[in-house]
Amino acid sequence: MTTNKPSATAAAAAPANNNEDVISIASGGDDGDVIEWSKWPESNPHYDSPHVISVVCGNSRYHWAIHDGYDKDYFPLLFWKTTPLESPLDANEDTLSKYLPPRAYEMLGGPSFKEEPTTAKLIQHITKQRIPCFHIYMVVTNEDSFEEIPNLFANLPCRFIRMQAVDFLEDAYVGAGADRCANLRAAKHLYGNPALVIDGGTAMTWSASDEKGQFRGGGITPGLGMKFRAMHENTGKLPFLGNYQV
Repeated sequence: MTTNKPSATAAAAAPANNNEDVISIASGGDDGDVIEWSKWPESNPHYDSPHVISVVCGNSRYHWAIHDGYDKDYFPLLFWKTTPLESPLDANEDTLSKYLPPRAYEMLGGPSFKEEPTTAKLIQHITKQRIPCFHIYMVVTNEDSFEEIPNLFANLPCRFIRMQAVDFLEDAYVGAGADRCANLRAAKHLYGNPALVIDGGTAMTWSASDEKGQFRGGGITPGLGMKFRAMHENTGKLPFLGNYQV
């Protein structure tokens, strides 16, 4: 594990921090003041933080995970998916209660959290227990998430950190998508190099690395849903097929 870059599962923690150094970033101001660009080791989570949160913000799905703390190498414990909100203004405490599964409340509140799994109860518990702020690491392709995610967690002590392509691949070219570089870093961690990763979402991407783990290129094409819709709308007789009908 390196000391100034994230490991395969998350950023390496900085033991030099203490609770007084970790300050909740208010979510009511300009987005640029709320979401930090990653900068290491400044973006490391608190050494004593029991969990960190990651979210990949795509165009049609948000992919969430809660990870263990530093002493367990930020191993991912819980995964779930949500859809983006119709408007960032809809992101509030009540919406967060619908976004977080009950198990997430148990993890974030710790073993002593025995209350009803709601955001209001979690806020009360965290305030009493003085739990260090949560670090939320974001890989973003949907820019609406810059408002949505801070608004969802507005009443919880959080730091919002936007990951960059070079956090995952040092040789990433300028403009490379952080999500594609994250995929290749994960493939390296799980299977080794070289690797080819195909990611099917709103758009379908493929990304390749060589035996040294260097980014060798890839491509992007419309996803299945966009292709099926285009075939239906631009032909006379082809029916529309949804993703789940194929």
